[in-house]
Amino acid sequence: MTGPRSLRWLINLIGCTLLPFWLAACGTMPPLEQQYISIQRNDFRVHHLTRQAFVDMWGPAEYTLRQMMQFFPLEDGSYKPRTRVPVGEIPPGWNTGVVYEPAVFLAYPNQSALVVFVDDILVYHETLSPQELHALGRTWAYENRYNSSLQGQASR
Repeated sequence: MTGPRSLRWLINLIGCTLLPFWLAACGTMPPLEQQYISIQRNDFRVHHLTRQAFVDMWGPAEYTLRQMMQFFPLEDGSYKPRTRVPVGEIPPGWNTGVVYEPAVFLAYPNQSALVVFVDDILVYHETLSPQELHALGRTWAYENRYNSSLQGQASR
């Protein structure tokens, strides 16, 4: 793949991968007090909120998952986790790039919120019912137990 199309793809990939980290490094992240106000107003702008702000406002998440994740960068700047897209489908607004990063998922059933962070910067937010979030948390716990037992067997 060569020519203008491949160049656009490369620029898109680099921009989607580096933009959140560049913004954080350049000090454009709002101060925590301003982040708290955004969270209180349910204004979950990606790349403008930190995991610390959510933990300070809502407390520790009821369910947490840390893992490498494939993301679909969307036109609005968010990263849709592969696990939140039905198999065989692509998310609306996908810009054709793919990002693979270590991620932290926090599920807050009392807030009806799933928030996802890369390098402690919000990259995705989804409103889900408390029942959906509890089901998701149970799935994470099961996967963690299963993966832990496999890792223990592999190290023997």
